[in-house]
Amino acid sequence: MLSRLSPVDLERRNLDGNRIMEDDLQTRADERLSETLETTGAPDPRAHCRALLKHLRSRNESAYAEAVAHYRTRVLPAVAGPDQDPLTEWIAYGVRIAELGYSGRTVIVDGSGRSRPYAASRAAGEIVLHLPEDQRARALVVSLPSSPTPAQRAALDLLVEGKQQLDEHES
Repeated sequence: MLSRLSPVDLERRNLDGNRIMEDDLQTRADERLSETLETTGAPDPRAHCRALLKHLRSRNESAYAEAVAHYRTRVLPAVAGPDQDPLTEWIAYGVRIAELGYSGRTVIVDGSGRSRPYAASRAAGEIVLHLPEDQRARALVVSLPSSPTPAQRAALDLLVEGKQQLDEHES
């Protein structure tokens, strides 16, 4: 005699199956990112994404939910798969989170301190910042190099920290 599962039991089984698949994707994504970080020496971009998510959650719960859904449906499969660069995907996700929190523009700051519009690619040693339209809001860090140049540090001090003069030890 075949046992019959109730709709609730079927749903539980489905949820558990989805959770297992998501765990497998997460494991593969973490492995791919770790390999890329080890190979490139780049800093882990997830810390900035976590900070942006925390900030977004405090500002706008529905935008936060959208960011989490975007992670599950787009970022996780892309990073776990073989065709996309994990760092590029994580940085693009950080940009998405920042855009959900603030209208504005995203820029790349190169080693000389010059900025240009963000494009969904990465180069070693570049900073990615989101500049909110609201003049009172500070720039949001999406991605940093492991060792910012003095020009990049000055841009961070001005745009992120709000410093408008050099510290004595820097002059």
